[in-house]
Amino acid sequence: MDNSIAQQMSKFVNSTLCGEDEMRQAAKEMAANHPTLQQKTMRLMCMFIEEMAAKPYADARNKPAVEKAKLMVEANFKASVKHIMDTEHKTEEEAKKIAEKYFKLSGDMPLV
Repeated sequence: MDNSIAQQMSKFVNSTLCGEDEMRQAAKEMAANHPTLQQKTMRLMCMFIEEMAAKPYADARNKPAVEKAKLMVEANFKASVKHIMDTEHKTEEEAKKIAEKYFKLSGDMPLV
């Protein structure tokens, strides 16, 4: 498990050499990858956001991250409901049911 992607990412962000510039550079490099890799990476990041948003507890060290993740998931849900209402002419209640089932933050990005 020491060589898992999660462990590698944790080591990277925990490194004393990892500051704002290094994280921005890593993000730029990942965004320049092949489109399929971009899609899969984005889905992984969205899954991480969903996991953070689902945390029942946060302390001073991760509270901003948990709160931002919750806002992102909530904004995605609201935007999905509006999109379904606008494009499929569903009621808000119908749109919410569809969004809950099919429009998770990570759910509408197929792995191609």
